[in-house]
Amino acid sequence: MSRVFVISYRKCLGPVGGGTGVNFKLYLANKQYGMIDNCYHIFTDQVIAPGTAEVSYSKLGSAAKSQKKGVMALLTRMGAAWIAKHQNYRKRIRVYLRQLNEQYHFNGRDVFLFQDVESAHEFMDLYPFTKTVLIYHQQGSLYNEWQAFNFVELPAYRKYLNKYSEKVYQKVKVLAFPSMGAKDSLLQSEPYFEKVLGSRSIDVLYNGFTKPELPADSDLIQELRSKLESFEGYKFATVSALNEAKGVERIPQYLAEVGKKHPFRWVIVGNGVKAEELEANIAKYGIADSVIWIRDPMPHDDILKIFSMTDHYILFHRFSIFDYSTIEAMAYGNIPVLTPIGGNKEVIFGDNGVFVDDFSDTSPFEAQKKIPMAELKEKNMALQNQHFSDEAFLARYQALVERLKEGN
Repeated sequence: MSRVFVISYRKCLGPVGGGTGVNFKLYLANKQYGMIDNCYHIFTDQVIAPGTAEVSYSKLGSAAKSQKKGVMALLTRMGAAWIAKHQNYRKRIRVYLRQLNEQYHFNGRDVFLFQDVESAHEFMDLYPFTKTVLIYHQQGSLYNEWQAFNFVELPAYRKYLNKYSEKVYQKVKVLAFPSMGAKDSLLQSEPYFEKVLGSRSIDVLYNGFTKPELPADSDLIQELRSKLESFEGYKFATVSALNEAKGVERIPQYLAEVGKKHPFRWVIVGNGVKAEELEANIAKYGIADSVIWIRDPMPHDDILKIFSMTDHYILFHRFSIFDYSTIEAMAYGNIPVLTPIGGNKEVIFGDNGVFVDDFSDTSPFEAQKKIPMAELKEKNMALQNQHFSDEAFLARYQALVERLKEGN
């Protein structure tokens, strides 16, 4: 009997973003709908096997990075040091995959769904099995995503990561993305891959979300609720790592323009390397009194409760694959306000949101205000439920798994 292994060389952090979050959300969706038989969800800290009753997961750590000093600071500016670090990382993955094989005895009937490049690369180097899928979740290329957190140009490391990734794109049986825009973002960040991506077909596996039952309000949510529900004006939300790809630091200019005509509140949940620039721009554009910024990681349930209290989800990506928080926010009626980049172009359709090209121009936002807010909220909830629900998400994965089992 064939099995399905969904593999993330990451800790299980529960329903978060990225490949590890998709892996866990697949588990939750399949637990509810039961579409994929004999499915194992593999993380570095646990394996969720069929029939597992209870699952615990690690807490999400802070996205802020400490400043390295001395010799460590020097090493972070050397391509050879980063290559060596990545090679050691690869060795750890191989050790783990061999341990898994000793326990599960992988075979040619099994289907393997990899949620990160390194897991796919090391597995295919170790084993001859062909029913393999890589679902690519990075913001642009591996090097582009690394650079978004490190702000250093290292040509040798870029070349190394590009060659490393190219081998996976060539060898994996199915190459998939969470949106067509995710593929576009990869090529935008690294034209080097145009040849290899142009030579093969691409599958699209959109992420999904269905509103869960939520627990009682935490103390923080009670405090936020008292501030937001009594406020008469537009309420914006942003949940994101503060890095180059997400572009959160570009939002204050736009909201300052909105604020010239409308009172607003902007709730930010996130931290990262762009935090200081974001803070400076909030001050520069004079919107500090309208901002509620939560820098520490929050429980996922609390984030969903914030979406239930806000009107618009705003994020100005430079690179976008398919932002999970956007469809979560839409499920609660938030109207997306996004840059027309990558996967963002696949969640705004049917006039359900606003694209922003010019951060000083709010005329498209003003034009949409002619439509009653309640109508726009209902439209976003309906579109999200139709196209990006847990059931639709799981059904796409099931169809792919069945194709591979049948050898197509």
